[in-house]
Amino acid sequence: MELLDLVGLSDRASSYPSQLSGGQKQRVGIARGLATNPPVLLCDEPTSALDAESTQQVLHLIRDLRDRLGVTVVIITHEMSVVREICDSVTLLEGGKIIQSGTVEEILREPNFSPGAGSGAAAACRESPGAQRQTGNFAGHSFQLDPR
Repeated sequence: MELLDLVGLSDRASSYPSQLSGGQKQRVGIARGLATNPPVLLCDEPTSALDAESTQQVLHLIRDLRDRLGVTVVIITHEMSVVREICDSVTLLEGGKIIQSGTVEEILREPNFSPGAGSGAAAACRESPGAQRQTGNFAGHSFQLDPR
């Protein structure tokens, strides 16, 4: 019940998935991701198929949880508007290869990509202000999330 409170769904605890809106289902997914108190929360397309209002609500929730829980958030998305709204740093991928990496401001100031062209994706970070450096391995590649 505590996790449902955290994501604003305590009043929906007895609801079936079919009774939840798209935004509410995303909130359930975020709560499930937080169940083990992870240092890093991975959000894969957290705003896909949501209307504009639900998108803003989910992004606000992610930002709030990052700040309250001290969790680093990694967002995988095709929506650059999401990256602009919530991320500190971004790595752009195309065809499974990294084509550019840096702060959001650097990437937008000197883009090395064609927005809307191809099927690129962004793996973006929203780091907690007090986060510790996180390291790991993804698809055979080492990574390091180093808070700035």
